[in-house]
Amino acid sequence: MARHPSRPSDSRRDRLRSQIQSPVISEHYPLPKYYGLAEKLLALFHEANDKANLDESYVYAKRYCHLVYNVIPEHGYYNSKPFKEQKVLSKKSAGEVLDELEKIVAVMDVEEMQKQVEYERRLAEEKKTRERIEAEIEAKRAEQDLNLPPPPSHDFDSAFPSPPASAPPAPEEDIESKDSDPPPVFEPSPAPEAHDLPPPPPYEEAASNSLASLTTPP
Repeated sequence: MARHPSRPSDSRRDRLRSQIQSPVISEHYPLPKYYGLAEKLLALFHEANDKANLDESYVYAKRYCHLVYNVIPEHGYYNSKPFKEQKVLSKKSAGEVLDELEKIVAVMDVEEMQKQVEYERRLAEEKKTRERIEAEIEAKRAEQDLNLPPPPSHDFDSAFPSPPASAPPAPEEDIESKDSDPPPVFEPSPAPEAHDLPPPPPYEEAASNSLASLTTPP
């Protein structure tokens, strides 16, 4: 089965088709009641179509045609002679509704294309606005960079002056030529008596005690 080419209003009409209910057919429910319902749907279709309410017109047209072409023919008295005239009139009306339905779909296609064009135009404007703002921000950054003070210069010669020239070395003296005094002789001092020693500082006493504790029996 060949698929129909896609149309701009396909998504819109798919959403509307979900609102087309299919009534249950029953031979115990009088056939005139079904035709009466068809007449109400036809009136609602014309009312919505006169107001150029495309979505409502589409839904009522679909409901009406579905009822006339698919539901009512399943009734047991559909082909009976008393309902022959209603059968002919309902099919004629349904054909006219199908013609109007095609016009409605064509208008829907135009509306959806206009919406797409408007959407793309709005996207293009938003892109231009975003690019303009980004360019302005970049220009301000560049201007700020130009207005920044120059970095301080580093004069390494002044910061690190050359060391002063060293004085010439003094002339060496002839040590052997001079009479030098003999080195002094230091006599060892006598060892102090025990009672003359100062008391050990506290930390030395603690260390001594800790070493002595190693030899203490447990």
